[in-house]
Amino acid sequence: MKYTKRFIKLSLLIAFTFITFSINSSEVLAEQTTGIIRGSVTDESGNPVSGASVQITHIPSGSKSSTSSGNSGAFYSRGLRLGGPFKVTVTKSGQSSVRNNIFTRLGSESSLSFSLGSNSVEEIVVTAKASDFSGLGVGPGSTFNAEDISTLPSIDRDIKDIAKLDPFVTVDNNDQLSFGGGMPRLIGFIIDGVSANDSYGLSSNAYPTNRMPLSIDVIDQVSVKIANFDAELGEASSGNIVLTTKAGTNDFHGSFTIESSQTSGDEPFGEKADNADPDTELFSIALQGPIIKDKLFFSFGYEKYEASDPIQMQAFQSGLVTKAEADEVIQAAKDVIGYDAGSYNKGLEEEDEKTFLRIDANVTDNQALTLEYIHVDGFTESAYWNRSFALPLSSDWYKINKEYETVKFELNSDWSDNFSTRIMYSDTDVMNPNTPVGSTSIGEVGVGVASGGTVFFGPDQYRHANEIQTNRKQFEVAGYYDIGDHAITLGYKKMENDMFNMFSRNSLGEYDYNSLEDFIAGNLRELDYRNADTNNPRDAAGRFNMDYTIIYLQDTWNISSDLTARFGIRYEEISQDTTPEYNSFWFNWTGDDFRPAPRNDVNLDGEDIIMPRFSLDWQAKDNILVTFGWGEFSGNLPPVWFGGPYIDTGLGLPGNKLRARSNNLPTPGTPASYPGDAALALVQNEIGDTGGYTAMMDKDFGIPSITKMSLGVVADLDSGVTIRANYIHMEEEDPVGAYIGGCDPKGNALADNRPLYGGCSYVGYLTTFKNIQPETDIFGITLPIVKHSYTVRDTNLLPEILAEAFYIAQNGRPGPVLIDIPKDVGLEEVDSYEYSKNDYLTEKLSSKHENVTKQHLMSKLIFYFMQSYQPLFYLGGGIIRSNAFKIIQQIAKLFQIPVTTTLMGKGSYNECDHLSLGMLGMHGTAYANFAVSECDLLIAIGMRFDDRVTGNLESYAKQAKIIHMEIDPAEINKNVECDVPVIGNIKETIPLLLSMVNKNSHKKWLDKFNSFYDIEFKKVIDNEINPTKKGLTMAEVIKEINNSTNGDAIIVTDVGQHQMVTCRYAKFNKSKSNVTSGGLGTMGFALPAALGAKMGAPDREVVAVIGDGGYQMTIQELGTIFQTGSAVKIVVLNNNFLGMVRQWQQMFFEKRYASTELVNPDFVTIAKGYYLEAEKVSERKNLKEAVNRMIKSKKPYFLEVSVEKEDNVFPMIPTGASVSDIRLE
Repeated sequence: MKYTKRFIKLSLLIAFTFITFSINSSEVLAEQTTGIIRGSVTDESGNPVSGASVQITHIPSGSKSSTSSGNSGAFYSRGLRLGGPFKVTVTKSGQSSVRNNIFTRLGSESSLSFSLGSNSVEEIVVTAKASDFSGLGVGPGSTFNAEDISTLPSIDRDIKDIAKLDPFVTVDNNDQLSFGGGMPRLIGFIIDGVSANDSYGLSSNAYPTNRMPLSIDVIDQVSVKIANFDAELGEASSGNIVLTTKAGTNDFHGSFTIESSQTSGDEPFGEKADNADPDTELFSIALQGPIIKDKLFFSFGYEKYEASDPIQMQAFQSGLVTKAEADEVIQAAKDVIGYDAGSYNKGLEEEDEKTFLRIDANVTDNQALTLEYIHVDGFTESAYWNRSFALPLSSDWYKINKEYETVKFELNSDWSDNFSTRIMYSDTDVMNPNTPVGSTSIGEVGVGVASGGTVFFGPDQYRHANEIQTNRKQFEVAGYYDIGDHAITLGYKKMENDMFNMFSRNSLGEYDYNSLEDFIAGNLRELDYRNADTNNPRDAAGRFNMDYTIIYLQDTWNISSDLTARFGIRYEEISQDTTPEYNSFWFNWTGDDFRPAPRNDVNLDGEDIIMPRFSLDWQAKDNILVTFGWGEFSGNLPPVWFGGPYIDTGLGLPGNKLRARSNNLPTPGTPASYPGDAALALVQNEIGDTGGYTAMMDKDFGIPSITKMSLGVVADLDSGVTIRANYIHMEEEDPVGAYIGGCDPKGNALADNRPLYGGCSYVGYLTTFKNIQPETDIFGITLPIVKHSYTVRDTNLLPEILAEAFYIAQNGRPGPVLIDIPKDVGLEEVDSYEYSKNDYLTEKLSSKHENVTKQHLMSKLIFYFMQSYQPLFYLGGGIIRSNAFKIIQQIAKLFQIPVTTTLMGKGSYNECDHLSLGMLGMHGTAYANFAVSECDLLIAIGMRFDDRVTGNLESYAKQAKIIHMEIDPAEINKNVECDVPVIGNIKETIPLLLSMVNKNSHKKWLDKFNSFYDIEFKKVIDNEINPTKKGLTMAEVIKEINNSTNGDAIIVTDVGQHQMVTCRYAKFNKSKSNVTSGGLGTMGFALPAALGAKMGAPDREVVAVIGDGGYQMTIQELGTIFQTGSAVKIVVLNNNFLGMVRQWQQMFFEKRYASTELVNPDFVTIAKGYYLEAEKVSERKNLKEAVNRMIKSKKPYFLEVSVEKEDNVFPMIPTGASVSDIRLE
């Protein structure tokens, strides 16, 4: 393929050179800017007439063009002005034929036929055609002329209002433009042949400006194409909007518009009361005319727009901020730091000023010169006003400034009757700084208020240093050669794009205060600062170029008067002189010899694409046109996709924070505790500081493209109605994708902080998915919840990938690994398959999990142990994962230290032992939760202090020294600050305690729990396991399962009340006995998980305890159980409710039950339908025997137990509350 591309590129260059220098010259096609008239000349008998002279005159300007008919009688004239009217005169040997009132349209050809008689002179005036298909152009789309534009409604004077009349174009409520569902970044926006789309790719409207870059009054024609199969037109994947501007003529024409709307009462412009209407003012003028008649013409346009739009602050609507609180913050900002925080009733302002000037010159009868200048300068204000929890005062608003300036030169030349050329050059600058509305003497300040929200003032954190500058130079030369029925087009185009992108969030600092009182007192909660290591954000800006070399070749073949075919090819190559700064830290952190990490110093230099195109127009009847097209489209890729690696190298934007957990906050009331230079001095960077987000690009990135096929029919009915039908099929090639890993160098991934394999540094990775059909991005969807992901591209690598995947999944902190095998790869045969454990991989990765605890920390650990009178072991799932069950039993008993566990830690300690306090947390035992609030030493092992066990962090274990033993360093100090971190494999670090700490006894401490237990037993436990009420309780069902299995069973639970009751009352004598969905709330987990547990441990009893709601989410797994014969015991605790949701609705929402009461099917009959033994228990007297029958059965068994409908699970600590808020009833 590489050599094929080189051959085609070389052939195009040779052909271009041949046509340009070996033929005398001709005429010009520039579909983006000019019109075409083609036709045929015959005699009275219908035979073609060659050598006939064709004179074409543009009546308004006197511009003339001449050509002659070829051997087939056909003629072409290109480079004509758009519109008209034109007069076309054909003469030969004293015979002539004249057509008047001919008009040209953008993107299409006007087709005429002439017949020369033997003696007469014929003059025909054409005023209309019964079926005029000339406006349809090449491929599906629409064309609108000046009359259409002036008469069609456009409230915002925006061409999008015209474009959306095409059925393939949509504009949503956010003003986002889309062609056939594609993104606006991939739309080509062209003004008079100059690519004028969004210069960086961040706008929703495809424009380089906030509003349209031209006044609608100076636009002559608009072509909207979702698939233009002409090879000359590119710079787009999704579609094109092509504009041409009005040129001057021999007559003066002009218009002006004045609009004013101020319906908000007597308020000054821009000052807004609540619910006020917007204010707008607009002035526009357009003028065209001659400078020198028939020779030199001008077209001028000027427009100025101003607006002020009211906004409704959502924080006021939600009640989380009141106006009185906002006023207090405004006054405090002025009194405390002398800052004008602004207001909340100011309107969002917008300004837009645009100037257009075009000069056209008929240099000779065969050459036309166009000079053009466009300048747009404006801004629109914006703010995060739609956040219900936060109120931005006007000093926190920002301006999106955009200045657009372009200069264009174009020369169209007719060198002979059959050869013409077009030369065009343009230079475009776009300045796009985002600037704060308020003073930049401070950064953004957030002040919490009593109603629960936050008031923000000062420059918005994302606009402290936010600026994009782009420069685009375009040079294009095209040659057009007509030979017989063929019109050949060959062109060369060079686009040079230079980009500057500065984005340094919080380079002025972001200051957060818990309350207005704290702000006044200077009690800073947090200060976040990010900047270049020089503290000048421009030094961290990204600077890069993206240049395009384009060659296109096309043959338009008039096969007959009713049939036209176009064959074209377009070649584009990207060149870049710049590469991102190499980040060796990233590579060294993640790279391994066996599978190196991707490098970040990658660019697109040399990437290229060949785009073939074909189209066919067949006029089946005088009033019916059939069109077909096929082709590949790409080009003008959004620079924002590729700019990330240049600014986000991981080297240029280090950040620093002041916060309580880091113990580096300034003393309250000092200058450094208030926004300003004194505070920034504490966090400003030093030369050489590194860090921050790292963006990278796949070294094998392929240019994305879309292949399109269209079939269309247009019919003009006798009634004057035109019917159009189009079918378009689009298929992506090498679609763009990005993998985002939100993590830091310690290895935090998203979701539950499961580490991404190898660690990362907040990485974004841009790639293309090579030659695949559009499908669900399994890789991207699962990335936040897996340790590592593979996409198999070569089946021969599958054994190696499987070996790596199993190791990664099982070692370190265990977690899932995705192996994605695309369909085409899955169908391939493997040359030889041999799976073996990868010892080299094991050796490479084992070193990453060595214990890194320092000796002085171990000394502190021993000291705390020896000084403690009330220690507590707090065990998580890490004990089970590391197979440390036996060693932890030994240590706890040796030192007589009580033990509590997390939900996932159930089974890490023998719960029949007197040292076990059971589970702690939201629904844990009261005495376990009280133990955390009373202990003086908390030894947390293999857990991560999630909010279900900590509750309110402000009051969590404040009296205790905390030792945290964990394999994952990302969990250390993440939620709770610890005094001694012990990092490493738990099975290796726990034995250190045996060798360093003396045997001890804590009898007084253990005796305390007896009174705690007695209270909970009387209020909760006894009523649950020994109830006196009529209905059965969940707890007594679990008690019977305990008794029948002697605590040796594996019990699998779903999520809900049954999960909490099971984990409270089930007694596990063995490790790896509690299988539950944890805190992820996965209803439907239990049944398939129980089947897996039984297959993994066939010799152990496996009981699935499930609620009636969750059971129905995976009830189909009964079929798998029946098919495999796995002796899973299924217990459904049926209360005809989604119990846990109902409990919250009862306790916190005044029993406003919504979608929680269930009407259930006959579960027993369903189970029997799968040939399972099944029964139902509704009375207490039958429960024990039913459970025993189930456990003794050697086959799968289903047991439904009807329990109390509205029982609640106690104890309970409400979300965010502390242990002191525990509820026992």
